[in-house]
Amino acid sequence: MYNVFGEGKNNIYKLQHTLSNGTIADCVLFAPDPLGMIAIDSKFPLENYQMMVDKNNVNRNLAERKFKADMKKHIDAIASKYIIPGETTDQAILFLPAEAIFAEVNAYHQDIIDYAYKKRVWICSPTTLISTLTTLQIIIKNIERDKYTKVIHQEL
Repeated sequence: MYNVFGEGKNNIYKLQHTLSNGTIADCVLFAPDPLGMIAIDSKFPLENYQMMVDKNNVNRNLAERKFKADMKKHIDAIASKYIIPGETTDQAILFLPAEAIFAEVNAYHQDIIDYAYKKRVWICSPTTLISTLTTLQIIIKNIERDKYTKVIHQEL
């Protein structure tokens, strides 16, 4: 967040934000209407991922099933905790802090992507999260610019 918005931008984002249901999101973004507040939570299914990609592991199929179960469990948790009608937007972000896991999911596990899509949970990696945040920053700047444009137009 700091890399894109800078520190202390509580009108744009807040770390460790407590929602009305008592859950604490790693971060929330305060996007302009009609989108609203978007929760981001970091999940890191590392253990089963490592076993799944370990070529020396004879139980790779079992590890893959466990990895998929971990991902779906994380998606369900985010959907149930961080998508709150009337408080947050109808979508949330699952942040995978490892590009390799994100690449694995996108390359070989379309079922997980489809599951997340149905739950309205968007999976982001460090790179895609930065792109998402940069896009949001541009939208916020454009909305601010449009406000001032309307004022100037009215004055003219």
